Amino acid sequence: MAQEVKIISTKKMKNACNIVAAELNTFLFANQENPLPNSVVQSVREQSINILCKCVKASYPNSAKISETGLVIGYVQSGKTLSFTSVISLAADNNYKLVIVLAGRDILLLDQTDKRLKKDLGQTKNKRKYSFFKNPGSTEKNDILTQLENTRKPTLIITVLKHQKYLNDLAGLFSQPKIASIISRYGVLIIDDEADQASLNTKALKNSKKETWEKDEFSAIYDGIVNLRNNLNYHSYIQYTATPQANLLYDYLDILSPKWHEVLKPGDAYTGGKTFFKDQIDKGNKKPKFKNQFLLGLKDNFSTIYQNNDDEKLIGKLDLVRVIPIDETYHPTERPLETAPESLRECLRSFLINASILTELRNAELGMDHVSMIIHFHSYTSSSNKAQGWLQNIFPQWLKDYKRNDVALKKDFKETFLEEEKVFKSGFNFDEIYSNIEFILTNYKIHLVLAGTEEIEWDNAQAHILIGGMKLDRGFTVENLTHTYMPRYSVSSSQADTIQQRCRFFGFKKKYIENCRVYLPGDAICEYTDYVNDEEDLRSFLSKHDDLQDFFDTKQTLSLSPRLQPTRKNILSHSLVGNHLKGTKYFNPLALSSFSYNIALKKSFLNRIKKYNSKIQIKHGTTDRVHDVYQIPIKLFKEELLNKIQLDSPIELLFKKKIGRYIDFIIDEGKDSCFIINMSQGNERGRKIISRKLKNKSGEETIYKIDNPFSGKDQKTPPRWPDDKSLIVGDPKYSKLFKYDDELIVQLHTIKITECKDSPKLKGEIFFTLSFYFPPAMARRYVALNK
Repeated sequence: MAQEVKIISTKKMKNACNIVAAELNTFLFANQENPLPNSVVQSVREQSINILCKCVKASYPNSAKISETGLVIGYVQSGKTLSFTSVISLAADNNYKLVIVLAGRDILLLDQTDKRLKKDLGQTKNKRKYSFFKNPGSTEKNDILTQLENTRKPTLIITVLKHQKYLNDLAGLFSQPKIASIISRYGVLIIDDEADQASLNTKALKNSKKETWEKDEFSAIYDGIVNLRNNLNYHSYIQYTATPQANLLYDYLDILSPKWHEVLKPGDAYTGGKTFFKDQIDKGNKKPKFKNQFLLGLKDNFSTIYQNNDDEKLIGKLDLVRVIPIDETYHPTERPLETAPESLRECLRSFLINASILTELRNAELGMDHVSMIIHFHSYTSSSNKAQGWLQNIFPQWLKDYKRNDVALKKDFKETFLEEEKVFKSGFNFDEIYSNIEFILTNYKIHLVLAGTEEIEWDNAQAHILIGGMKLDRGFTVENLTHTYMPRYSVSSSQADTIQQRCRFFGFKKKYIENCRVYLPGDAICEYTDYVNDEEDLRSFLSKHDDLQDFFDTKQTLSLSPRLQPTRKNILSHSLVGNHLKGTKYFNPLALSSFSYNIALKKSFLNRIKKYNSKIQIKHGTTDRVHDVYQIPIKLFKEELLNKIQLDSPIELLFKKKIGRYIDFIIDEGKDSCFIINMSQGNERGRKIISRKLKNKSGEETIYKIDNPFSGKDQKTPPRWPDDKSLIVGDPKYSKLFKYDDELIVQLHTIKITECKDSPKLKGEIFFTLSFYFPPAMARRYVALNK
């Protein structure tokens, strides 16, 4: 099926682009409830133009089938809907006739998107310019045909549920001869909202294990999307997501694998993962080492923090994120909890206190008449029902106690208030806040957000508490969210894209961010902090590379925490392999043809960096243990040595690319230097070359590597030698001398081959290689498909 579609050149389309941002796009921004700053308007418009430039043109007279897939990456709750609405508006400005929006997996999300599009695009004011259809079938055939036959306006916007029935119904509609004839003259846009969810083929892994003659299987929704695309001669399929792991690791040859990308940048008012899990960690530190530094001091199993007071205090420094004690975390079978935990009660008190501040005391300033809270125990309905039952007992009891001036209740609220005040000074005294609690306790709504839930009327209460699981994970808009209580934990590795989609607490909240709180287990805090680092690494890479092919050239490599799995395995056509950039690694450049080049490169590089060495040396007695040390800009190392060194195997080349990714990331994190150690001052050191046989599909291959480029420990003979791997970091004397602060350490080794049994001709040859020390505080793991 996918073979019917021809992929067009992104660069070709970009050169041919002539997009006009006219009246409708301007109208969109003027129609927002909250006026957007000019900088945000300009940014969204420019990004939307970039996206539309990469798409098919508005009209196409040729009869050939041409299609392309693009990927648009935003943050969670960062304005992706505004982005694709702007793309639709631009499309209307530029005479596109048809836009299809795959708008979620359930009716509530479909209705939410359909309603938002009509409102933002001004359905009532632009009736001649837009025509909307939702889940159209055969009964809408004549209306759609009539609109398509109108050669001027309107632009048709079809919202459709991401379900095989509606997708195939729409495909059938477009296969009708009259409609197909008209559509074949136009360029069509398909926008897939939350494109990592449900769209990809969940039978991909199963298919990869079949014999070549066996027929592939397709999941129903994937099959429906491909069917729809095959009934559109000329179109662009635009994937929108905040969690692109699945899309980027998907089989490159599949029709749903993206061939171009755009990274969305939210406005300054956005508060996402960096705000909650990085900026807050660094608050008060004049010179943070590495943004993840405080967590990396903890053991991989985060539960150990509860036995370590120092670590627990450290976690307590998070301003917006609070730790749920381990005995109050929740799992439906492992730890079901029979009574409401104290951390939940504390979160509820904090919610009511901040509701009082926002909706009463700061209402005139902020215009917030209601606030919201999310409680997420588990995906099981029984878990949500349990939480609902607790709240239905707690709030009435609190109201009863409040009315009778219960001293214990007031004391509990005051203790919570004083804890809040330690973090942010509200400027209000406790009594004026507490005086509003009674009214809020009579003016709240509890919503069980499950399948079939109706749209929430936000103006019907001053405080809303939403309880749910998967329904709250993705796409669900929660107005004025301040508090999130999520005690769930996983008994196995969490999926990176799944946990990130639960972050409804991200969003444009800067005006009231000091009143937001997130309660999570310690393990989840670790996972989210790691995820943010991985997310920033990926976004940085994609932002610096206009061509998505640069990503696929590295075998679809993602930075990923060892705590996490990237996505569900069933959509991956290959297994995953990982490289952990932690501790000591080295290159094996053993092709004779590269020996002289690399040695000349080393000499040239050392001449370039001489000014960074003030005769700094590591000395341990014998001449082979005297090493010159340089501290240089890390960009200089990358550009003048790493990028230029010649390597001979695909494994080494991939490793080199990962180190380049790693260096870009740590530069973004504030690391601007590295240490270079010229081992033995560049003198040759004799080493064996060993080999091993590696079996693959082509037969048997011999792999050569350095037996061990490092000298080992010598603790008996003064002065004691730690070993080559531990230079600087293994000896406190030298780490203090060089003021070592978790920098990358690169060793330059000049090696003379003393023995190579399987290739005697290598004996006596001299070559140059690099070894790396990746400090644990900056460890990175990169995963790729095992092809």
